[in-house]
Amino acid sequence: MRPLVDLRAKSKDANLNKCHLIMKKLRDEKPEMFGSSVFDYNNVHQNLSQFISSKRSQLMKKLKVYIVVADVSKAFDCVSHDMVLKMIDDAFKCDEYTVRKCSKVICNRSKNSLYRFDSNASIGNGNSIYDLSIQLSSGGGIFVDQIGQKYYLQQVGIAQGSKLSPNLCSLYYGHLENSVLSKFLHDSKLNAGEAFSEPEYLLMRFIDDFIFISFSLEHAQKFLNRMRRGFVFYNCYMNDSKYGFNFCAGNSEPSSNRLYRGDDGVSFMPWSGLLINCETLEIQADYTRYLDITIISTITVKMHSSTKYMHSLIVRRMQDVELHYNVRPVLKLRRKETIWLGLTAYIRVLQQKQSRYKDMLTLLTAELGRYCHLGHECDTLRYAVDDSHSSMFWKFKF
Repeated sequence: MRPLVDLRAKSKDANLNKCHLIMKKLRDEKPEMFGSSVFDYNNVHQNLSQFISSKRSQLMKKLKVYIVVADVSKAFDCVSHDMVLKMIDDAFKCDEYTVRKCSKVICNRSKNSLYRFDSNASIGNGNSIYDLSIQLSSGGGIFVDQIGQKYYLQQVGIAQGSKLSPNLCSLYYGHLENSVLSKFLHDSKLNAGEAFSEPEYLLMRFIDDFIFISFSLEHAQKFLNRMRRGFVFYNCYMNDSKYGFNFCAGNSEPSSNRLYRGDDGVSFMPWSGLLINCETLEIQADYTRYLDITIISTITVKMHSSTKYMHSLIVRRMQDVELHYNVRPVLKLRRKETIWLGLTAYIRVLQQKQSRYKDMLTLLTAELGRYCHLGHECDTLRYAVDDSHSSMFWKFKF
């Protein structure tokens, strides 16, 4: 037996935080080294938005969109130590970095109390890059464990739970893309005689999850075949059970086990917690993982004063979308139409537990009767409440 926590030992978090900040600085300054990596859903939306804007004419003509999804098998376990350390040495041109710690103190007038937020930033000149490599190889991204009096060093791969691992993994597979995939896609495009003025495809990768989008069936098939062959030099192979594509590839049928199709016939490709519309490339959250479990056990709703604060955050995010992505959606909805939609939604959900909410349903139904004519007059409202367009939600176990 060994203790889970040794209070006498120096915490690794301080060193890992420094390494993480330096890696993040590299990510911000040289994103091309990470290939097609995306690190959050904001990056995904930005990349998709730019691609759709450049290809709006094809989408307006309703041209077929071909999507390929691939997942690296044992992505963290297959990373070569020597290769990733060499990539780090090649990536950092500065010999030293300085890590600065900033503190911000805010006075909350309503509660008359102080809140302190610490943030870190890294700039050139300070921590030795040699020390960074040593830290990475001695417990930061590479796992070292102690059993009794013996230490065991992980010879292949990096620890998946480490703070550094996502960036290291993204750097590793970014190097693969820049060295192999980019040339392959360039040659495929050249052979097809396509123009180079605009991107003819979109490639994104969330750590080890690839997604390839193109209007060319031949291009998508070539990408799928290349991923199936794997990359021997990088010890990188795809998980055969996690391929996803919305077209016939050779003798195989479309990957129906990954493709989700709603009751309205619209197909979606699951990728990294999102559903990608195979016709319009619109994205939405992937709730298919909740289909076989009781939904009440997955959601916690807190009704407190923070609701107003959360509303302000949503409004701010909507403003950011308008400013940064030049997206200005217009929804013309009258007040009574908003009320009708809200009442219809509440009744539809509460009907799942009629015995518990009998009185509430009676009140809501009576109130809805005042606006019942709207459901017959407006096609847009009828479309919005049509169960076939939100069939996934009605398959949940309430």
